[in-house]
Amino acid sequence: SDIPILFYCGWRDIVESGALRAFTALQNGYAGRSLFAPMQQGQKTTPKYQIIVGNWVHAEGLNAAVYLEWLDTWVKGKDTGLQEVKKPLHLYETNSDRWINTDVYPLVKDYTVLQLAPGEKLAEAGTPVASSTARLRWALPEEDGARLAFTSKPFTKGATLAGPVAVTLSAA
Repeated sequence: SDIPILFYCGWRDIVESGALRAFTALQNGYAGRSLFAPMQQGQKTTPKYQIIVGNWVHAEGLNAAVYLEWLDTWVKGKDTGLQEVKKPLHLYETNSDRWINTDVYPLVKDYTVLQLAPGEKLAEAGTPVASSTARLRWALPEEDGARLAFTSKPFTKGATLAGPVAVTLSAA
């Protein structure tokens, strides 16, 4: 549609994953790629589609100056520099307390997929795991038995959690 879009969301936002998927689809469409594919390293992007993902919940962290600059650029046609942005994805990295600008999502080309395993563990996808069950009680999260946690082996060289996160869960 060639209509500029600024997504503004937070890591603890109810729309964070949808905004990232929409941003990716728009950038892929611009590059002539499948709307549902991950972006590729070096892919052509446009500054008309940008996203800001901060460390906040829904409707927090909004910055009127950013919106006014966006409107000045794309509605009034002023040269603000936004039309020259090469890295249209602006992410707050929570543990390092810094902002990073990039032009690809997910951020890395190679990643490890983990799957649920018995004993409330996480195993690398493709590792044979036995079928198992874990009990979860319907209650407030702070009550005993109302939460589950699955743990991976330690990442001895460190790790960055960056990219889409999903889980397929069958419950009875």
